[in-house]
Amino acid sequence: MSTQIDIDTTWILKQLQVGEQAVVEFKAEATTIQHTLDKLNKQVSPNFMTRYIEVKEGLGKK
Repeated sequence: MSTQIDIDTTWILKQLQVGEQAVVEFKAEATTIQHTLDKLNKQVSPNFMTRYIEVKEGLGKK
């Protein structure tokens, strides 16, 4: 009986490690996506030409 419990415990611990690794990878991917979204949200205009003109005017003011 103890052999069966040991096997089950080992399997459960391995599954927990797999789950923990998946969480770490998910958090890393979520952080990357959040940074990308933050960069996009900082843009004043989604239109490329409008944004180009805004940047050009901003550089001209400096």
